[in-house]
Amino acid sequence: MEKRICYFGTRGRAGHFAYPIVGSFTREELRSIDKIDNPVYHEAMKEDGFIYGMLDNFMYYAIPCSKDDKRPGCITAVFVEFATSPNDIKEAILSDCELRWRFNNRYPKEEDI
Repeated sequence: MEKRICYFGTRGRAGHFAYPIVGSFTREELRSIDKIDNPVYHEAMKEDGFIYGMLDNFMYYAIPCSKDDKRPGCITAVFVEFATSPNDIKEAILSDCELRWRFNNRYPKEEDI
């Protein structure tokens, strides 16, 4: 079964949006993913420089920066369906050239959680 993957971030334009990378997503799923652009998540990332979480069947990993937008408050996140560990997230990132570029400042590490 192919795991769906969604990127959340700026992608070269102002504003943060959910962009499906693998698979199809409903509007409701994309709206749920968009909710990560909330001050509570930004605050949670401050201490360690990253955050993991769960959203329905998706594990997500987010870092407080963007490759194409240097303004404060930018976030880059990836949502991987049925992921259960940082290694699952890292494998998904490494499987896509855009995600590799966007996360090359800080890939997930097994010891993160």
